[in-house]
Amino acid sequence: MLVLRLPPEYNRKVRKLAFIAVLALLTACTKDIQNKDAVRSAIVDYLKARESKTGLKMDSMQVEVSTMTFSSSGKEAHVTVKFVPKGGGPGMDLPYTLDRDGSKWVVRAHAEGGENPHGGTALPAMPGMPPGHPPTAAPPGDKQP
Repeated sequence: MLVLRLPPEYNRKVRKLAFIAVLALLTACTKDIQNKDAVRSAIVDYLKARESKTGLKMDSMQVEVSTMTFSSSGKEAHVTVKFVPKGGGPGMDLPYTLDRDGSKWVVRAHAEGGENPHGGTALPAMPGMPPGHPPTAAPPGDKQP
Protein backbone atom coordinates (compact mmCIF):
# COMPACT_ATOMS: atom_id res chain seq x y z
CA MET A 1 0.00 0.00 0.00
CA LEU A 2 1.29 3.38 -0.98
CA VAL A 3 1.01 6.09 1.70
CA LEU A 4 1.65 9.65 0.74
CA ARG A 5 3.42 11.66 3.42
CA LEU A 6 2.68 15.37 3.50
CA PRO A 7 4.93 17.89 5.17
CA PRO A 8 3.90 18.97 8.72
CA GLU A 9 3.33 22.53 7.51
CA TYR A 10 0.38 21.28 5.47
CA ASN A 11 -1.43 19.98 8.59
CA ARG A 12 -0.84 23.29 10.39
CA LYS A 13 -2.30 25.21 7.46
CA VAL A 14 -5.38 22.95 7.32
CA ARG A 15 -5.97 23.30 11.07
CA LYS A 16 -5.52 27.07 10.86
CA LEU A 17 -7.98 27.34 7.96
CA ALA A 18 -10.50 25.09 9.74
CA PHE A 19 -10.25 27.25 12.87
CA ILE A 20 -10.78 30.44 10.85
CA ALA A 21 -13.78 28.89 9.06
CA VAL A 22 -15.41 27.85 12.36
CA LEU A 23 -14.74 31.27 13.89
CA ALA A 24 -16.25 33.02 10.84
CA LEU A 25 -19.29 30.75 10.96
CA LEU A 26 -19.88 31.45 14.65
CA THR A 27 -19.48 35.18 14.13
CA ALA A 28 -21.92 35.17 11.22
CA CYS A 29 -24.51 33.30 13.28
CA THR A 30 -24.49 35.83 16.13
CA LYS A 31 -27.83 37.59 16.07
CA ASP A 32 -27.62 41.37 15.92
CA ILE A 33 -30.48 42.71 18.03
CA GLN A 34 -29.39 46.34 18.14
CA ASN A 35 -32.16 47.46 15.79
CA LYS A 36 -35.61 49.05 15.97
CA ASP A 37 -37.50 45.87 15.09
CA ALA A 38 -35.99 43.87 17.96
CA VAL A 39 -36.57 46.71 20.45
CA ARG A 40 -40.15 47.33 19.25
CA SER A 41 -40.95 43.62 19.45
CA ALA A 42 -39.68 43.42 23.05
CA ILE A 43 -41.76 46.44 24.12
CA VAL A 44 -44.93 45.18 22.41
CA ASP A 45 -44.48 41.73 23.99
CA TYR A 46 -43.94 43.32 27.40
CA LEU A 47 -47.06 45.47 27.13
CA LYS A 48 -49.20 42.64 25.74
CA ALA A 49 -48.25 40.52 28.75
CA ARG A 50 -49.46 43.36 31.01
CA GLU A 51 -52.71 44.19 29.14
CA SER A 52 -54.92 43.02 32.00
CA LYS A 53 -53.04 45.27 34.43
CA THR A 54 -52.70 48.34 32.20
CA GLY A 55 -55.96 48.15 30.26
CA LEU A 56 -54.08 48.98 27.03
CA LYS A 57 -55.08 47.05 23.95
CA MET A 58 -51.86 46.87 21.96
CA ASP A 59 -53.70 45.71 18.84
CA SER A 60 -55.33 49.14 18.66
CA MET A 61 -52.05 51.07 18.97
CA GLN A 62 -49.35 52.00 16.51
CA VAL A 63 -45.96 51.61 18.18
CA GLU A 64 -42.92 53.39 16.78
CA VAL A 65 -39.42 53.55 18.25
CA SER A 66 -38.51 57.26 18.01
CA THR A 67 -35.01 57.28 19.46
CA MET A 68 -32.62 54.57 20.51
CA THR A 69 -29.19 54.46 22.15
CA PHE A 70 -27.19 51.45 23.24
CA SER A 71 -24.59 51.19 25.98
CA SER A 72 -21.01 50.62 24.87
CA SER A 73 -21.22 47.06 26.17
CA GLY A 74 -24.38 46.44 24.13
CA LYS A 75 -26.19 45.07 27.18
CA GLU A 76 -28.53 48.02 27.71
CA ALA A 77 -30.75 50.10 25.44
CA HIS A 78 -32.48 53.42 26.15
CA VAL A 79 -35.37 54.11 23.82
CA THR A 80 -38.26 56.51 23.40
CA VAL A 81 -41.41 54.93 22.02
CA LYS A 82 -44.31 56.79 20.43
CA PHE A 83 -47.78 55.30 20.94
CA VAL A 84 -50.59 56.51 18.65
CA PRO A 85 -54.15 55.09 18.56
CA LYS A 86 -54.86 53.41 15.21
CA GLY A 87 -58.21 55.21 15.06
CA GLY A 88 -56.44 58.56 15.17
CA GLY A 89 -55.92 61.04 17.94
CA PRO A 90 -52.98 62.36 19.88
CA GLY A 91 -50.20 60.02 20.81
CA MET A 92 -47.66 60.00 23.58
CA ASP A 93 -43.95 59.33 23.95
CA LEU A 94 -42.63 57.15 26.76
CA PRO A 95 -39.04 56.25 27.68
CA TYR A 96 -38.01 52.64 28.22
CA THR A 97 -34.84 50.91 29.32
CA LEU A 98 -34.19 47.42 28.03
CA ASP A 99 -31.62 44.83 29.10
CA ARG A 100 -30.09 42.31 26.74
CA ASP A 101 -30.88 38.71 27.64
CA GLY A 102 -28.99 36.51 25.21
CA SER A 103 -30.47 37.11 21.76
CA LYS A 104 -33.44 39.22 22.86
CA TRP A 105 -34.28 42.42 24.72
CA VAL A 106 -36.18 42.46 28.01
CA VAL A 107 -37.98 45.61 29.15
CA ARG A 108 -36.92 46.87 32.55
CA ALA A 109 -40.13 47.49 34.50
CA HIS A 110 -41.08 51.08 35.27
CA ALA A 111 -41.09 52.05 38.92
CA GLU A 112 -44.58 52.00 40.38
CA GLY A 113 -46.06 53.83 43.29
CA GLY A 114 -45.40 57.46 44.10
CA GLU A 115 -42.81 57.99 41.42
CA ASN A 116 -43.29 59.82 38.17
CA PRO A 117 -44.37 57.24 35.52
CA HIS A 118 -42.34 59.07 32.90
CA GLY A 119 -39.05 58.04 34.44
CA GLY A 120 -38.25 60.96 36.75
CA THR A 121 -38.38 61.05 40.50
CA ALA A 122 -41.43 61.89 42.57
CA LEU A 123 -42.50 65.51 42.66
CA PRO A 124 -41.32 67.39 45.76
CA ALA A 125 -43.84 68.28 48.46
CA MET A 126 -45.14 71.83 48.27
CA PRO A 127 -43.84 73.91 51.16
CA GLY A 128 -46.19 76.00 53.31
CA MET A 129 -46.57 79.74 52.88
CA PRO A 130 -43.64 81.86 54.00
CA PRO A 131 -43.88 83.53 57.42
CA GLY A 132 -46.01 86.69 57.37
CA HIS A 133 -47.92 85.75 54.19
CA PRO A 134 -51.57 86.87 54.29
CA PRO A 135 -54.17 84.10 54.46
CA THR A 136 -55.45 82.74 51.15
CA ALA A 137 -59.03 81.81 50.29
CA ALA A 138 -59.86 78.12 50.43
CA PRO A 139 -60.72 76.49 47.08
CA PRO A 140 -64.47 76.03 46.48
CA GLY A 141 -65.78 72.89 48.16
CA ASP A 142 -62.86 72.75 50.61
CA LYS A 143 -64.14 72.80 54.18
CA GLN A 144 -62.10 74.70 56.72
CA PRO A 145 -61.95 73.34 60.30
